Amino acid sequence: MPRPDRKISAAEKRIYRAFPLVQKAVRAGIYWSRESLVLGFAKLPAMMKQGQKIAAIRHYEREAGVDLTTAKDVVDRLIEPGR
Repeated sequence: MPRPDRKISAAEKRIYRAFPLVQKAVRAGIYWSRESLVLGFAKLPAMMKQGQKIAAIRHYEREAGVDLTTAKDVVDRLIEPGR
């Protein structure tokens, strides 16, 4: 799964310097959001099917420059080409 990496703004840096617990809370949130994916990857791969569809839609939209949010049949074929 891609990470939404981005630059930390100057305002965020000031907040983190003034309130270190805020930075720790943000980091903990990132950690636990990533850690929550482990269950899907390791134990219940079927649980990841919806995320896989969303990723396929976003990837295809970026590559082809089209909107597929309502094209369920196309999305299903992207996920299961043998259908």
